[in-house]
Amino acid sequence: MTIDALIETVRTSNTIYEVKQEIDVGRDDALELLRELNLLDLVVGRLATEGERDLSRDQIVDRLREASAVKQSVWVLRPLCEPSYSDTGRYLLKHV
Repeated sequence: MTIDALIETVRTSNTIYEVKQEIDVGRDDALELLRELNLLDLVVGRLATEGERDLSRDQIVDRLREASAVKQSVWVLRPLCEPSYSDTGRYLLKHV
């Protein structure tokens, strides 16, 4: 999963169910990922305030940076280095 895909998923999802469907993992894995990356509150409870949502990419990136600075996580960001990717600013989120 790329960071861009995760950011877009969090930005547009209203429930954990939507996140799990989008990133194709089980509910428990989606919940754990959101908790570890400090993104859970950005998804949970947003259905009630769907019309008021104005969540930017930068807000999500800031959360990801905070989460990585606070603790060692089993989720890591790795630069994409496959030859098919020419954009060196893209990252891959991996569970290690």
